[in-house]
Amino acid sequence: MIRSREVFSPMLEHALVANRVVSCLRQGEVNTEECRQALGDAIQFLNRMLNGQALSNSMTIHDDSYQNALAYEEGVKAFSVFLPLIAAEESVKFIRSLEETASALKDGSEVSAESREQLERFFWAMREITLKAEAKPVEEAKY
Repeated sequence: MIRSREVFSPMLEHALVANRVVSCLRQGEVNTEECRQALGDAIQFLNRMLNGQALSNSMTIHDDSYQNALAYEEGVKAFSVFLPLIAAEESVKFIRSLEETASALKDGSEVSAESREQLERFFWAMREITLKAEAKPVEEAKY
């Protein structure tokens, strides 16, 4: 009997993505293949956040609702670390600006130092929050 459907928790996966993004941004050189992949994962995570926010407003359920809602919840916790409490509309603008920054960096375009720093701080906070999240019990598999 398998008691869980996941080998790695989504929170751990999010922490790993965040760690890769922070590492890439701190290197200073984002034109490597590894950094482009990390930024691609960052863009995917930010889009999941936007989908999660839309799902929470519409109260609908889809196949990936859990992943999207979890990404949105973790993201809101992350940017609340360095932003005052903001309205949902403002959070969507903030997420979109982070996604635009990550996309521009991935494409090799210039971005302001402030935007780049904001992206790095967001994913640093994501990493810290997801790593400190309540630990799940060890999964158990019986045959």
